[in-house]
Amino acid sequence: MKLILVAALAAAAGAAQAQTLNSPQIYGSIGYTEKNQSDLGAVQLRLGARFGPNFGVEGEFANGVKSRTDNSLNTQAPSTVKTTLRHEIAAYAVGYLPLSPKADLFARVGYGQT
Repeated sequence: MKLILVAALAAAAGAAQAQTLNSPQIYGSIGYTEKNQSDLGAVQLRLGARFGPNFGVEGEFANGVKSRTDNSLNTQAPSTVKTTLRHEIAAYAVGYLPLSPKADLFARVGYGQT
């Protein structure tokens, strides 16, 4: 959730500039995310381009950096299971609704693979 907030603030901060520029506004973020209830962690990179006041695109890549090891509850054949997040990749179309010169409401739709 913190990573999404960082990207939202970066997009909102550049809203006024994006409306006055003829070329796309490029932005990005880097952060750490941890998956709920699984203890898997990843470093995530996001790169986006905004084309005018209402449309943009984003790409996202995450590389796993924290794994989880569980012990089997089977007492007759004990074993250890290691779960690792290798990577995540996604692409999005982004729609912006300018609320003020310094704030936008935005929505993303896209496809991702883990």
